[in-house]
Amino acid sequence: MSGQDYPIKPVEEIYNFFNARIGWNFLQSSSPGDEWIANTCSKWISQFHLTDYDFRGRHRVEKIINTFLPSRRFPFPYVIYGGQGGAWWTLSGDCARYLVNFMVKNDKFRRYLKHTWGPDEFVPHTLIMNSAFRETTLLNHVWYQDWSTGGNHPKILQLEDFEHLVKSDKLMGRKFDNLVDSNILAKIDSEILYPVNRLV
Repeated sequence: MSGQDYPIKPVEEIYNFFNARIGWNFLQSSSPGDEWIANTCSKWISQFHLTDYDFRGRHRVEKIINTFLPSRRFPFPYVIYGGQGGAWWTLSGDCARYLVNFMVKNDKFRRYLKHTWGPDEFVPHTLIMNSAFRETTLLNHVWYQDWSTGGNHPKILQLEDFEHLVKSDKLMGRKFDNLVDSNILAKIDSEILYPVNRLV
């Protein structure tokens, strides 16, 4: 969770959901071949990005490098998974250890990632879904996000979105901003999380 996430189901329901699925993993991910993977993620994978560097003219150097050097390839013959807002995961201890050990053992892969944009939105997904852990991984079950406004960030959820949240089978909403609309949070509290009839 981040500071802009908020539960949209009662705590008991969230607890029961995860308690019934101990050892499972949850990822936000598009399907392979989805438009986001084909158009956006493919650029993150195939181009050089100097995000970890801080020098004047960095973006110009990036452009020159990507003009003259061959396109990069993902270091393993894996089907690519990932998605917008994909940096939100819930992982089992075994799966988290698998990811850490994979990184520790693959120096070449770490060097590749140093010049890659947004690896948190596709690398864990790709490694997990190309491993035995795919059998205990569910996609898109936890977070409600609205990408209808376009751009690189989900819509800030407001009072007008309340009915969509009520009807959603997701557990958490993302994202909220008290300075944009605090009424939506109050309504979630009073009608979903702590309704009066549940306290009597």
